[in-house]
Amino acid sequence: MIRSRSPGMIRSRNRAGALLVETTVALILLMAAMGIAVQLIAAAGRSKRREERPARAEIEAANVMERLSTVPFDRATPEFAHQIVLSDAARQVLPGAALSIEITPQTAPEHVAARRIQLALRWKMQSGEWDRPVTLVSYRYQAENKP
Repeated sequence: MIRSRSPGMIRSRNRAGALLVETTVALILLMAAMGIAVQLIAAAGRSKRREERPARAEIEAANVMERLSTVPFDRATPEFAHQIVLSDAARQVLPGAALSIEITPQTAPEHVAARRIQLALRWKMQSGEWDRPVTLVSYRYQAENKP
């Protein structure tokens, strides 16, 4: 008696290793998709930090300018300005940050003593080049002594 093989039996023998191949292909595709997702998440983080730096620099520059505006007029000198340092938080967010403050005497109308305060805060980008600085300018006027 000759036994004939049924069509279902032939199919199951030909597909004996198919599950392993399909699983391997699925894992390779999953790993590729995860690699792309990790790169996108990292790029989004870098972009967020790039956008955060100018905003943090503006806040820090405004804080320094406010500090300069609270000191008495006679103490607002270039020597005093050189003692001002950036906050620890700003130094962490702004790599290689450099603060420059120029205080120059001015003469206002009616011969009132005045000082021009220019503040520039810059930092280095990831490439090592300087980013566009944040610059603020303010004028301080000596208060008049009224009897």
